[in-house]
Amino acid sequence: MTGTVGRLIITADNTTIFYAMVGIFMSVLLVSYLIKRSRFGLALQGIGESEEAAAHSGVNVTRVKAVTFAVSAFFMGAAGATMSMRWTYIDPTTAFSIQFSFMPVLMAIFGGTGHLYAPIAGSTVFSLLEELLTTKFPYYYMLIFGLIMLAVIRFMPRGLEGVIEKWRKSVETGSSVKT
Repeated sequence: MTGTVGRLIITADNTTIFYAMVGIFMSVLLVSYLIKRSRFGLALQGIGESEEAAAHSGVNVTRVKAVTFAVSAFFMGAAGATMSMRWTYIDPTTAFSIQFSFMPVLMAIFGGTGHLYAPIAGSTVFSLLEELLTTKFPYYYMLIFGLIMLAVIRFMPRGLEGVIEKWRKSVETGSSVKT
């Protein structure tokens, strides 16, 4: 017994990791698109609106939830396995750190969850904001970041998606009034 807590990981070059992550991302987009336009997606939407009503309509709620969990876990596992090759050594503290476990949830809150583009836009802005704050305010970045997240949750309950939808409606209303 060596007394170590973690494991050494086989490494890969950054280009390989990048293309693997792009492949996973494209697969997630494709699967999400296909699910949204299928009977399974309709069942998910029904469960989201009213689990009891969906069950009474003949949806096997437990099965749909289990399959959804399995599909999401597959992609999260693939992304985690790919990213672990970048670190060479992984232990429970690294793998289950709050930064890697909770950040996707914050990104979804920041972007919104109603459309496929919303979490993508949220994670993009979220990552840029994180980089900006860590470089400009290294000692206060978590405090500022927390205040920004509180403001987003308070004033933008649907995230960036809500802001984009309001902007779209105002543009459509403004253009229809002018014609």
